[in-house]
Amino acid sequence: MYTIRKKYRVEYAHQLNHAYSKACSDTIHGHSGIVELFFESRELDGDEMVMDFGKISAMLKSVVMEYDHALIVPNSLSSDYIECLKKYNKKLIITDYNPTAEKFAQSLFKIITEILSDYNDFRLTKVRFHETESGYAEYSE
Repeated sequence: MYTIRKKYRVEYAHQLNHAYSKACSDTIHGHSGIVELFFESRELDGDEMVMDFGKISAMLKSVVMEYDHALIVPNSLSSDYIECLKKYNKKLIITDYNPTAEKFAQSLFKIITEILSDYNDFRLTKVRFHETESGYAEYSE
């Protein structure tokens, strides 16, 4: 089995609906995130690669970069607050979940798995979402 990894950096801000730290739920705050995508294949392609990294980026970079320089908030925040955010933010993502690293990893995994559904022997095995330099969450199925 061959495994490869593709890594992206995303600068984003979010506000949680609830968290242990009030600083995370009471304020908008930013992170320099890292997204790592892990793929595997039993066979190499005609170029003796799992898949060319350039091809992976061509297919998936736009999905990951949706988070870059975005403000991400849950739809459970007050509607007045969300309307204000919509008015003053050009790249606002409103989620149906508390926007944690764990949920980002899960969301990206599901979206990317769907994009890759036509590939038989090439699959996403794990998404690792670094919220900080010292902390990350992973999702796999």
